[in-house]
Amino acid sequence: MDRGWTKSWRKRWDSDLAAYPYASHIFQYLIDKAAYKKTTTSFRYQCVQLEKGDVLIGRDSLSANTGVSRRSVRTCLNYLKSTNRIAIRTTNRYSIVSILKWDIYQGDDNANDQQNGQQDDQQATSKRPASDHIEEVKKLKKERKTNVSARYEYPADFMDFWSIYPRRENKTQARKEWEFEKAHNPKFAQEKILQAARTYADETNGRDRDRIKMPSTFLHAGTWLEKVYIEEATA
Repeated sequence: MDRGWTKSWRKRWDSDLAAYPYASHIFQYLIDKAAYKKTTTSFRYQCVQLEKGDVLIGRDSLSANTGVSRRSVRTCLNYLKSTNRIAIRTTNRYSIVSILKWDIYQGDDNANDQQNGQQDDQQATSKRPASDHIEEVKKLKKERKTNVSARYEYPADFMDFWSIYPRRENKTQARKEWEFEKAHNPKFAQEKILQAARTYADETNGRDRDRIKMPSTFLHAGTWLEKVYIEEATA
């Protein structure tokens, strides 16, 4: 299971995973560790049957092996499950993660299809007139520039938070955490986050910048809710 190689899709950089590096890292780790065929492994003197695309995990070991905190591991697994990339079967001793669409990610036909596709593209490109090729390159550069601009365009609701928060650094990462909370935290409410940011800004008024949380840290995994609970308790 730990030997050999796996295929890594370049297309993943065009998917939603590109915006969530922890989830992307966890997903690639699971693919690398998954069984490539039906097999039997052991866990604490117990035989465990694994199907193709299955991997036996524990959250503590997954955290230790990937360098991602246990809390973030749980968040990433929930995200991968909600986007239909994995399924999880849990017992009181371990969990088995199944990579959905394993045959699409790692099937034997992919390599041949990719190689044939590249050969066809190369033959077609060699037959094009030079002027057509130049125009195509220009078009691709323009599309890439447009995609990059769109990726880093900041939404209005996030900018409301950004204007309030007392430490404005690492804006791109903060925006990713904002969008992740908005999409996956059922307690997300814009006005609550804005009020939490106002409360934290009042608390840290006059404090050294290095002692103020980064905005991405404040938003990560619902950390901002701590300020909401405090405010509700004192209301």
